[in-house]
Amino acid sequence: MKSKLVKRKKESILYKILGVILIFTISIILFVSAFWGFILDESNPELAHIHLIITVIILITVGSIVVSFIIKRILKPLSILNDAVEKVGSGNLDQTIQVKGNDELGRLADAFNQMISDLKKMMLARDHLLLDVS
Repeated sequence: MKSKLVKRKKESILYKILGVILIFTISIILFVSAFWGFILDESNPELAHIHLIITVIILITVGSIVVSFIIKRILKPLSILNDAVEKVGSGNLDQTIQVKGNDELGRLADAFNQMISDLKKMMLARDHLLLDVS
């Protein structure tokens, strides 16, 4: 039982997002730390602070773009699931979702596909019952 819990934790979407944020934060800290000695020039401290500010702004901008791209990629299956739910809500029971993982969204897609299959069976059974009664 404990191994399943550990496996689910490692496959968690939240775990992936937090990992990306942690890697981004560590990268910023390491980059600024590595270049701190080069940036701070004692002969011209005003210029050194401007270089530091520009470097931090560039790092935050590039990091934000990378993190937003990765988060969009991770959450794309949720958008696909939302589109399928809307189509099923309008009556189209021919929707299925391709499962590409065993994380929360993969299990949700499996449950969605099972629900559609069960709905089709119930609709078929209802139609047969109505034919038998008529």
